[in-house]
Amino acid sequence: MERTRAPDARERQVFLAEASKTLGRTLDLQDTLAAVARVIVPHAADALVVRVETEDEPWELTADCDGRQAKVRPVPCARHRAPDPAAGWLELPLSARGHGVGTAALRPPERGWEEVDVLFAEELIDRCALAVDNALLHRRTLRAERLHREALVEVAALAYRDALTGLANRRALQEALERAVGHALRERTGVALLYLDLDGFKAVNDRLGHLIGDQLLEHVARRLTHHVRGDDIVARQGGDEFLVMLEDLPWDGGPAIARRAAEVVVRSFEQPFVVAGHHIEVGASVGLSVLPEDAMDAVGLMRRADAAMYTAKREGGQRVSERAAPARHLRLAGPLRRNERRRSRGG
Repeated sequence: MERTRAPDARERQVFLAEASKTLGRTLDLQDTLAAVARVIVPHAADALVVRVETEDEPWELTADCDGRQAKVRPVPCARHRAPDPAAGWLELPLSARGHGVGTAALRPPERGWEEVDVLFAEELIDRCALAVDNALLHRRTLRAERLHREALVEVAALAYRDALTGLANRRALQEALERAVGHALRERTGVALLYLDLDGFKAVNDRLGHLIGDQLLEHVARRLTHHVRGDDIVARQGGDEFLVMLEDLPWDGGPAIARRAAEVVVRSFEQPFVVAGHHIEVGASVGLSVLPEDAMDAVGLMRRADAAMYTAKREGGQRVSERAAPARHLRLAGPLRRNERRRSRGG
């Protein structure tokens, strides 16, 4: 379409139809604004400045017919400078579906604005506004879908994390232990499980309150994580009980390595914890079980480690035990055993 004269009605309709096709080829905001530049310049104006508001930051399009490419970019509010209306620029709102999406400023052709030019520019801008609105809607949809996916990932992660300490929780440890056992049996490697119960934790709660007790558990979690290998899994079983899983141990010789790791954990409790200005001394009773020596499945490892921990408690605490309590103790009814464990936490 010639720029030296105003377009007639037939030319306008043909070009408007072609413009709609050009603008409808993409939903990407940057590509849409680039299409706006191709539609407007030089057919309806000699230069163009478009500003579009997004949920993050404004986007600006600048284009002219002097051979320079159109520039599409996000711009800070302070850097945006509107063209001077005194220079003959035509300012038009970008509105679609009853709401505004931005503004457009068009520099007149060399022959100046004629009424038919303004009408043609307004018709083009209406189509551009609809295309920009579609791109913004697409952008919001993608953003909402991304946030939804991130929320689902976060919820899934929370299902495997202990809310207080941030460690893996019981569910995560159980699933990791089952996977580790399967891998160990295939590759003939060892797996060890440390079952840890704090000594004296009940007295801390009674003396300083549950808030300090919770903070102490957070400190314990950090200390445990610091004193195990980077690829070992530390989990909170619940209450003041923690679990540590070691995998990829030698098929032969795994118990000795696991024993040394457990002793490192116990010795780490010799240093008092400083919580909210309180120097708190607690110990750790650790029960140890190893595949293949003690059990060949996840359930067996858990039971043996739990029973060995109970033995460590009965022997005075602050120690590692690799053997279960005598059978008469293991036959204690569940409630009685839990009460026994609660009393032992006090000392």
